[in-house]
Parts: sequence; structure tokens; C-alpha cells
Amino acid sequence: MSVCDVCVVILAGGTASRFGGVMQVLPKCFLPVSAEETLLTRLLSQLREAGFAKTVISTSPQWFPLFEAFTRRCRETGSSDALEREDRPQKTMVCPTVLSNPAHADGPLAALGNAARQIEEPRLLLCLPDIFFWENPFPELAAGDRAAALSGCPVDRLTKSPSSGFLTIKDGMVETLAYQPPPDRPDAFWPGVALFRQSDVVPLLESIAPGGSIENLFAAAIAQGVRFTFQPCSPFGNVNTMGEWLYLLERPRDLPH
Repeated sequence: MSVCDVCVVILAGGTASRFGGVMQVLPKCFLPVSAEETLLTRLLSQLREAGFAKTVISTSPQWFPLFEAFTRRCRETGSSDALEREDRPQKTMVCPTVLSNPAHADGPLAALGNAARQIEEPRLLLCLPDIFFWENPFPELAAGDRAAALSGCPVDRLTKSPSSGFLTIKDGMVETLAYQPPPDRPDAFWPGVALFRQSDVVPLLESIAPGGSIENLFAAAIAQGVRFTFQPCSPFGNVNTMGEWLYLLERPRDLPH
């Protein structure tokens, strides 16, 4: 298998309630993280660099017109960079498709299930757009054809710990997933990316009670023996609050390009 059989699904329909009123007019993934990039354009650029060609952005009907305008601009310019300048070479890419997904009102797992039913590729790469990777983690993931390569990733120690679950690994396989990290590994978290077989995702999600969190997806996969993959990566930031976003803006010289 190769990246050609993968559809990337970016879940971008959340309410970003911890940001307060500012997210009433703009989805969190459109926040700038440098003079040239937003959270979303950076993620799309990293996916493109790794060779992932098909991407679906799943969003709520409220935000659908905004994402549609973004992809229309992408098609017109041939770039994922909404701040493209004439003095920089354009970054060509296959522009994402936008899915108006009312299931976001019922939580991220319901939204993922609705999106998964509408893709045809054998594998699904789940991405969360509020994760900021200092270095691109996707090339190694794209190159790996192993059935399971599972490990936690360190979070940037200068930010607050993200809420993503911690994975305990034994003999190369996930043993447990906990909402909070254990004392002996306070720096390792799930990085918001995971690769599944498409045929596994829908029945797996149907086995989970409505309203569950993303952590429930992995807990169910572990319990049912469903295999999934993600790679170790460099430290990452999980942008959940205004303070975490401002921290990214204060470190522009550290952003690799």
C-alpha cells in the first residue's frame, strides 16, 4: 500500500469553547502561527510534502461557507497558502474537499463516522487541525507499511500539557490508553494523527456509545484488537487556549520551513 490509497480526514467542526468569544467568527484552524501560515495551511503543507494527495476537511454547516471559500482560493492560486506572495514560489498541491457534516453537533466521533462512510480509499488518516508540529511527522508515516507502529510523542514542554490521551506501549503494541499521563511518562501524548483501515473505522465507531471523545476511539480499538498506526514525532503543541496560541506566535524563528 502507498499514500495513494489514503484519504486524510481533518476534523474541523469543533466549537473551540476554551477560546471564548473570538472563535464565534472564525474557526480555530484559521489562526495564524506565523506571518505566512495558519494552523490549517501549515498542516496541509506538511501533508502535501509527505505525498498525501486526497484530503477531506469535515466541518459543521455553520463553517462550511468559510472553508469552501478557502478551497476556492486554493484552486485559483494552486496553493494552500492563503497569504501567498509574488516574491515567493507557489506551493502547488491537490486542494482539499470540504464536507458539510451536521454530525459535528453530536461530537467528533459522530462526525468522523459520517465522514468515513463517504470516502472510498482503503485507509483513513485522521488529523486534528489544532495540533502544531515543529517538524513534519508525515513523511515517516507515509513511508511505513507496517500493520502497527505505535508510540507516544513528546509535547512541547513550554506549553501546557494537552488533553489527548497517553499511550502505554508494551512489545511494540498499545497496552492501555489513559486520559492523563502516568507519573513516569509526563511528556508523551497522542499527537492527534492516526492511520486506520477504512473498513475498520465505521464498525468500530458504531460500537462506541454516542457522545464519546476521541480517546474512546482508541480505547475501543485496543479492546477489539483493531490495528492502527501512528509514528513517533518531534515535540508538538496542542492549541486549545489563547495562551497556547500566543506562545506559538512568540516563537516564529523556531518554525521550520
